Amino acid sequence: MQNTKIQKCFFYIVITILSLLIIYISVYIKINKIEEGFTELGFQGNLPKNISLYQSAQFSFAIYNQEYKKVEYIYRVYIDSKLFKEGTISLRHNERLTLNCPFRFWLVPLRNPCKISVEINEKQSIHFWVQVK
Repeated sequence: MQNTKIQKCFFYIVITILSLLIIYISVYIKINKIEEGFTELGFQGNLPKNISLYQSAQFSFAIYNQEYKKVEYIYRVYIDSKLFKEGTISLRHNERLTLNCPFRFWLVPLRNPCKISVEINEKQSIHFWVQVK
């Protein structure tokens, strides 16, 4: 009989210790949670599909900072792999910026349709194709 009381007591002690350990680990994880950030890059609005020589066209792209810190972005716009435009912007966490990019073709590109690309920090890029007539 004494042996079963000791076993019950030991069982309750083990359960209590395990419960406290689980609570401690849960609180530790919650306090020390490391946020994993990311950046969104995407086109906004309608993209030009067909344009004529000398005709002005434009597209817009947005950069949305979800990095949990201030980030400086270097963006580059390429037309058929040739650098067309570049710039630098700085965004705080949860800040979004939309950039307009007007362009015009003076000559028919060697490759038609022509690939237009936007790249940020040499890590992310997006593309679309435009037919020049």
